[in-house]
Amino acid sequence: MQDQLVQYNGKNYVLLYRYSSDYCEIQDTKNRYQILLVEYSKLSFKTN
Repeated sequence: MQDQLVQYNGKNYVLLYRYSSDYCEIQDTKNRYQILLVEYSKLSFKTN
């Protein structure tokens, strides 16, 4: 599976998991220990 790149608050993240509640876990591309829980609607998707 290829990583899905997303943008949140002007920073790049990898989408880790999308919950049925439409919240997502995203991981910072520069700091793999920073994981955020955000609303799916707040993400911008990057095309590869």
